[in-house]
Amino acid sequence: MGWLCVFFSGAVLADGGVGAVRRQVQASMLVTGSIVVAQDGSVDSYTLDKQDKLPPLVLEVISKTVPHWSFAIDVADFQEYMRISQAKLLKTTMNLRVLAVAADSQQYSVSISKASFGEDASAEGKASSDRLTGKSLAAPRYPSKSLHDGVGGTVYVEVRIGRDGRVEDQVARQVNLHVIATESSMAIFRKDLANAAVEAARHWKFNPPTSGREAGLQHWYALIPVNFCPDVRCAQEAYGKWVGYVPGPNTPAPWHDDPGALAENSDAMPAGVAFQPDRRLKLLTSLDNS
Repeated sequence: MGWLCVFFSGAVLADGGVGAVRRQVQASMLVTGSIVVAQDGSVDSYTLDKQDKLPPLVLEVISKTVPHWSFAIDVADFQEYMRISQAKLLKTTMNLRVLAVAADSQQYSVSISKASFGEDASAEGKASSDRLTGKSLAAPRYPSKSLHDGVGGTVYVEVRIGRDGRVEDQVARQVNLHVIATESSMAIFRKDLANAAVEAARHWKFNPPTSGREAGLQHWYALIPVNFCPDVRCAQEAYGKWVGYVPGPNTPAPWHDDPGALAENSDAMPAGVAFQPDRRLKLLTSLDNS
């Protein structure tokens, strides 16, 4: 399982008061792929990226879970998709956060804890007329305090984009840290990384869609995971490997049409991707027993 190989980008920063934080540590991996859904909301098929790099147990859990999912379908959007694509099935990107939790000293429980479905809007310079794409997404400056203390993590920034392609509102939905410290220190580091990511997001620009149903909207939403890595040990989440982190609380965006949107699945997507949720689909199946 590689549980003992869970790593952090920094050392334990304090000796006292970290017991509660240690108990929050999760070992997980992000699995990406695609899913094909029928008009009745059932799963027709799915594919996984780099399947040969995934542990057999992870493949088994996914194979016993995903085919039995059920989705709520936006019929109007589905019909528009079929009219344009001439397809009878809906295909979209799928991201799964697979979680490993110690059941006892020798056994682990592995499950799909989060799932997200949508498109990557971060491909700068590759404008698409029928969906949101990135135009200018400059990386944030690494905050000096976190860099000095060797603190790394991922900030999930949600943005609302206006018709001119500029960011109208932004919020750090969640900050996951690769370090163990006291609760008070963890809060300081989360705020430090969040402020840097949010400041960068204010200057991002996108290409709004100019055709299709999306073109008539007044604004669009995207969720962008921003990685902060103080050294090469956390440069990238190695695909198919277990990674340790301390998940942060999730903060809903007060300006979102649906404030609870993405609240449960904000960390089920790759870092560096401007994720636009697929509003045609909503997973109805609970992941609690996956």
